[in-house]
Amino acid sequence: MKLFIIGCQRSGTTLLGMILGNLPDMHMIDQDRLMPPMNDPYDMDEVDRKLESLVEGNCCIKSPQLTYRSDYVAKHFPDAKFVCVFREPKDVVASMMSLRDDQSLWLNIHRMREAAFNNRLYVHPSIHTNCANIYRAKALCVLNWHSDVHFVHYKDLTENPEQTLRNICDSMELTFDKSMMDYHQHNQQSKPIGGNNWKKPIFSNSGKWMNTLSEREGWQVDDIAKPFYEKMLELS
Repeated sequence: MKLFIIGCQRSGTTLLGMILGNLPDMHMIDQDRLMPPMNDPYDMDEVDRKLESLVEGNCCIKSPQLTYRSDYVAKHFPDAKFVCVFREPKDVVASMMSLRDDQSLWLNIHRMREAAFNNRLYVHPSIHTNCANIYRAKALCVLNWHSDVHFVHYKDLTENPEQTLRNICDSMELTFDKSMMDYHQHNQQSKPIGGNNWKKPIFSNSGKWMNTLSEREGWQVDDIAKPFYEKMLELS
């Protein structure tokens, strides 16, 4: 089974990938081990070949970048399952802004602005609104195609992990194992993802935006992204 973890970056996709990757007979694979450079089109046949060469059996693929092409991924992998992790948009934007020196953020902004131009959408030039538009663009990709997606709220995952993970396992036809929450105590197959977060137990990081965004910036982020957050909340 191939299980794709999608959603906007900085929403908890890495956390869920590490947890599910700790299940017996489940391999967690980070997108960087599969994807070509972000400014190249994704070749699904090449991704499939890499998957087959990396693992045998079940695998979960943590891939926020494939969110833009989730419908195409579903057609290429008809038996795949999808989990979309989402989070309060101001927290996502604040977390993205903390990586403003990371090239991947600027590549994401470039891709989002190209999509906005093609759809004749105005994009404000400031970094926090660019990040909010990335959130909006990825949410739209999933919401326009959501019949086979299980939505998971970051807050539920971090504040009520056992029940949330039981629900995910039921939906994905996986066997729940309580030890999956102890991922930080076991060897990880892809330790570099998420920095040193693989060393930490599940913890909530909600509300961090208040230390990063001004009140006005928070309003601007909500104006762009909150309607899509609320729609995902309805579906979770």
